Amino acid sequence: VFTASSIQALYGTNPENYQRVILNTDIGCIADRGAAVVKNHIIFLSNEGIALLKSVGTSETRANIELIDSRIKSIVEYHADAVAYVRNNQYCIIFPSSHKQLRYYYEWGVWTQDLSPSLDIVDAYVEHGKLFGLGSDGRLLFDSDDYQDEGVPYVTKIATKLFNFGEPYAIKKTKELQVMFDELQGPTNILVRIILDKGILKEVPLVLNTEEDVYKIIMAGKGLEVKIELEHSENNPFRLDGFGFIFKLKNP
Repeated sequence: VFTASSIQALYGTNPENYQRVILNTDIGCIADRGAAVVKNHIIFLSNEGIALLKSVGTSETRANIELIDSRIKSIVEYHADAVAYVRNNQYCIIFPSSHKQLRYYYEWGVWTQDLSPSLDIVDAYVEHGKLFGLGSDGRLLFDSDDYQDEGVPYVTKIATKLFNFGEPYAIKKTKELQVMFDELQGPTNILVRIILDKGILKEVPLVLNTEEDVYKIIMAGKGLEVKIELEHSENNPFRLDGFGFIFKLKNP
């Protein structure tokens, strides 16, 4: 049992022996639909972020609570109308007023974000792995087998971290980027953006096809760190298998 500022439990087998026990008086759930069971734990939206209840032992401290949103704290919202559900090894929480969804891959400890006008879901239900949602205007939403939200293709964005290749203070002379794709069902367009020292070095539109797996891009430049960003906005599938950089260290 959650309140906005506490976590409680109801023990017993019938109304005559029910007993309310306070589990935690330091934190609670601020959204009625923002809590969901994940394995033997409960993940919920609190007034301090997205938290995980690790046990149901009595505690007057935070000993049984872990905040799991430290890496995405800046994009977490604190709305009472947030809606949570669990499927495919993910805890998902929707903020309907912002048309935003955060997904937590709890086996890996990784977060991702979805943005779409269709994410105005005020209630959600999962049955046999399929999601059913109620839109803010009363329309019924459910899974589709394509890459569109209500007929509009959504943009997929993938970004890596900044790589320094174990030499944070050595200048790298970049030469080539190689990107590997698979699972294509036909030609599709994707934009590859190369970031060198937090500035755009190059933007390259690629046409992916079923005949090629590896795409090579010349990236002449010098810098300390490099990353790539991918953008795809078509109703076609693809799988990113990996990427690699060819570079050499500049002599001091």
